[in-house]
Amino acid sequence: MASKAILGLIFGLLVGRAVYGAGEPHQEFVCRSPTEERAIRLYSRFDAHAQHGCRVEYEKGGRTRILWSSQSSSTYCVSKVTHLVTVLSQDNFKCKPHTVEAVEPD
Repeated sequence: MASKAILGLIFGLLVGRAVYGAGEPHQEFVCRSPTEERAIRLYSRFDAHAQHGCRVEYEKGGRTRILWSSQSSSTYCVSKVTHLVTVLSQDNFKCKPHTVEAVEPD
């Protein structure tokens, strides 16, 4: 099950180029166990100057923390998310990928 989720994440990164900012789009995994729900969010930045930064947010117990970030490599964050989804899947969580599109400001 985790391999399908990971493939969904990688595909989303290739077709959905995100830019940091208000209403920013991102890749998200919602991971559920019989008693808990957690979320992993991957934000990737692609700009005209070829900067490919990223950050990974992890929501657990109603608290969100930034676990990892990089100024220059989105691949770094993809590998961290892949590992975390795999670990949670082995710990009785079912993780499903989801792409969150940009929200246009009013």
